[in-house]
Amino acid sequence: MAEIKTNTGSCIAFDIGNVCIAISVERCQEATGIPADRPEWVSLCQNLEWGRISIQDFLAKAEKLAPKGHLPAGGMLEAFNAKILQPIPGMEALLKTLADKGVQPVFFSDISQLHLDCFRQRFSGASEYQGIYSFEIGAWKPSPSMFAAFEERYGTPLLYVDDRQELIDAALSHGWKNSICFKGTKSLEQNISRLIGTMLK
Repeated sequence: MAEIKTNTGSCIAFDIGNVCIAISVERCQEATGIPADRPEWVSLCQNLEWGRISIQDFLAKAEKLAPKGHLPAGGMLEAFNAKILQPIPGMEALLKTLADKGVQPVFFSDISQLHLDCFRQRFSGASEYQGIYSFEIGAWKPSPSMFAAFEERYGTPLLYVDDRQELIDAALSHGWKNSICFKGTKSLEQNISRLIGTMLK
């Protein structure tokens, strides 16, 4: 990781999937009966995560892709949300501690409105935190439009945390010098302590 700078804003940018909450593509594929790499499904999910299709249209089209008899009537929503599992241990408490100490947690995520709603139901306090989401911007990270939207609203974050190294590399290239790949809550707490001293104590 690059040397930590401290002349930035007062927020920390968090990816959601596999940073704040565990996700499983396999669980979603099993629940929906639709192969994760099926082109029609990939395109449909992209349109949802880019905000190009309504939730109602997505669910209707997704149900047509599922094998006949695999889902009960109206069962696609629950099956689609099977991808969202449980919070990563310790992350709910960490984000609350940051917020209580005046460091704003901000989500920075490629996600659909459906999965965001599910995440907010399963992750304590999530609805209280702001964010930049792909379904609002119409693009995925590392699109410049995602970084620009974040900076316009929140400035450059104190720290950016993601589980995908290629996105960390993109953020570093963009100028977000404090960007780290998530390796677990304990390691993250140590990095944050280095960044903001004794704030977490």
